Amino acid sequence: MGQELRLLRERRKLTGARAARDLGWSASKVSRIEAAKTMPSTDDIKALAKLYRLEGDKVDELFGLLRDAEQRGWWEDYEDALPEEYTTFLGLEAEATFQRDWEPQVVPGLLQTEDYAREVILATRGIARITHSGVRSRVEARLDRQGTRAAQARSLRAHRGARRVGP
Repeated sequence: MGQELRLLRERRKLTGARAARDLGWSASKVSRIEAAKTMPSTDDIKALAKLYRLEGDKVDELFGLLRDAEQRGWWEDYEDALPEEYTTFLGLEAEATFQRDWEPQVVPGLLQTEDYAREVILATRGIARITHSGVRSRVEARLDRQGTRAAQARSLRAHRGARRVGP
């Protein structure tokens, strides 16, 4: 959302400070919205769309992005139990349109059974200092990730007429 708004502002050859001034906002508000540190309101989107002279489908797309951004990701339930880098990865993965894995040492996480995942995670305890509850949380997150990605693949196959999904 923020990145799209920044691109739209730049296409109008406006600086963040100029856009803020024209909207009667602080420059930091524009910066926080574009950096995805603050969620814009529907009124903010309307004001930005007017300033950037957007119409129709583009405005609808922005409201769609806003709706998507307001939804909690499944991985956010694990934020306290997983490293920040991993929850960031899970968020990016959820938005990805393509994924390729190459893991010659272990079975990729999306294909691991519960027991295998537990053993792989336990094997890292000497390095990562993971508690028993942390192991349990990571295994649960991995299984939820598998379920979510499998559901997305089923949805894509149904949408694409059951054709093969992926390369």
